[in-house]
Amino acid sequence: MEYVIFFILGVLCCVIGGINTTGNISTVKYRQRRRVAPENRKAFGVIVGIGMIIIGISFIVAGILLILAEKQLNPVLENVAGISIIVGAVVGLVLQSFATIKYNKGIF
Repeated sequence: MEYVIFFILGVLCCVIGGINTTGNISTVKYRQRRRVAPENRKAFGVIVGIGMIIIGISFIVAGILLILAEKQLNPVLENVAGISIIVGAVVGLVLQSFATIKYNKGIF
């Protein structure tokens, strides 16, 4: 039951990512969306949303792996869960940074 937070975070990230992929970038920080041209908002939202969905899926996968590790008493699955969160976070953040650099003309 203590792994519910992984599922909640994963679903929340996926929902926010889904909102972004429709072109609604209101969930992105103002500083990172202020210089995005109106004609690029959809493309920016899609890339940022996909990055957020990847992060969310990694949290959901980690939650499933942690539950399986507890049921089977297999500590290797705990390590794989941690790796899945790290890989998902890195890939998602790289996509979001790429979109910010490309469409916002820089991080700041």
